[in-house]
Amino acid sequence: TGTYIVDAVRSCLNEVDQNASLEELIQHISNSIDSNGKAVYFAEATIARKADPEKAAKNRLKNGFVTGGINIDINQPPIWDDYKSSTRNIRYKLHSWVMLDTLLTADEVSSSDEFVLKAIDISHDWIKKFVISKQTDEFAWYDMAIGQRATKLPYLISRMIEMNLSAEVISHFIIATEIHLIELSQSERIAFHSNHGLFQIAGLMAIVKSLPWLAKSESSFKIALDYLQKMLDEHFTDDGLHKEHSPEYHLFMINHLSALLDSGWLDGYDEIRVLTKKV
Repeated sequence: TGTYIVDAVRSCLNEVDQNASLEELIQHISNSIDSNGKAVYFAEATIARKADPEKAAKNRLKNGFVTGGINIDINQPPIWDDYKSSTRNIRYKLHSWVMLDTLLTADEVSSSDEFVLKAIDISHDWIKKFVISKQTDEFAWYDMAIGQRATKLPYLISRMIEMNLSAEVISHFIIATEIHLIELSQSERIAFHSNHGLFQIAGLMAIVKSLPWLAKSESSFKIALDYLQKMLDEHFTDDGLHKEHSPEYHLFMINHLSALLDSGWLDGYDEIRVLTKKV
């Protein structure tokens, strides 16, 4: 209901008027975003940036997103239930919104809102189904999917506010982001035993560093730093070598950790930066 949405959004925010309307709450966020500068997308390390992001995105819109031998049309939301019999890899990628990476990377450099509006349409459909309506799917809250969606949500929210989209739609994204933040702040939900944990940590950092106006951001960043230190200690030797048997895993993690260093989120945390640079 409208009352529930206002109360839910208000509970997510720092220092707001308890009698503020939904539109006033969004304006409060907008003022905070204006003071923090332009939205920056933390691109997934799993998909390389193209030399011409807009051309790559237009190609995907024309020809579809191909994964696991199937083609997903990204001009409109997929029928999520149609993929329940697909492979685990396809289902995970669908629920992690990997297909939006090209659109959001292109949006960063585009003068048009074409790409981000497509991404918003798809992600909002997912949120309405799996957050607002509380429908279930085995991969909707899969660890890696949560982490990778969490790197996209902050950018989507920031762009939606910049474009002055519907306060109700923006509120759905804020509520979804708060749920992702809570999920990723619980140690029992982090896959410390695998590289999935690093993607979850990156997702948590993306939310709290990109959306400082969330009430839980400051405390949750401290949690993310503790998680990252634990992962680095357990998965890498003292001189920075990844303990997995495959050399390709080390290269895979280099890309991911380099993105964290480039984000600036670890500036001032010298111990973590030193080990990350060793890797």
